[in-house]
Amino acid sequence: MTVPTITAKMKMTLNYGNQKISVGGNLKMKRDDVIQLALVGFGIVEGGRLEFTKDKVLILDRINNQYTYVPYSKVSFLKDTNLDFDVLQSLFWNEVFVPGKKVMNDDLDIQKNDDQLAVIKVKDSKELTYQFLTSIVSGLIQETNISDLDNKYTLHWKYGEFNKFAGKDFPTYMGVQVDGIKKRTSVDFRFYHMNYD
Repeated sequence: MTVPTITAKMKMTLNYGNQKISVGGNLKMKRDDVIQLALVGFGIVEGGRLEFTKDKVLILDRINNQYTYVPYSKVSFLKDTNLDFDVLQSLFWNEVFVPGKKVMNDDLDIQKNDDQLAVIKVKDSKELTYQFLTSIVSGLIQETNISDLDNKYTLHWKYGEFNKFAGKDFPTYMGVQVDGIKKRTSVDFRFYHMNYD
C-alpha cells in the first residue's frame, strides 16, 4: 500500500490472563514517520497514547499524568523480539518484510502449505524466525509469526476482515498474541471509518 497516511477509528480489546479490557480510540499511521494509537474513553476523552517513531516509543498516561519516552532498546519486550519501527510498520501495514532491509532480493523462501496458503520464510535469520502465511488466491497475508530459534516465544499477528481501501485490500481486523510468557496475552484491533492521504 503506497498511501503516505492512514487514519481510523478503532476498538481495542486487551486480554491479559483472566482480565479483559475494551476501549475505543484512534489510529494514525504516517509512512516512515509514526504509528500512533490513542485510547479514548466515552468516545471523547483521550486516556492514553502509545506512539512509535523511528527511534523511540512514547507511552502516555493522561489519567495519571505520566509518560515515558524511551528508545526501543529500553523496552524489554520490543528488544527481546527485535521489534523496531520498521518491523512494526510492516506489521501494521500488512506487509512482508526482511528485518534491516528496505529491498528484498533473494531473502525469502516460498513454499506451498496447502491448497489455500503459502508459507513465506525469511532465509538465514540468525536470531529469530520470520514466517508469513499468505493466501494463494488473493496474495494477502493472513498471519505473520515471529519466533526465537527455540520456539520458546512466538508473536502471532493475524489479519482478517479485508476491505477495499485506497485501491487495495486492507485488514480491518488485527489480532496480536504472544506465546511463551507467564500470562497469556493478546490484543485485538478493529478499525473502521478509515481514511488516507
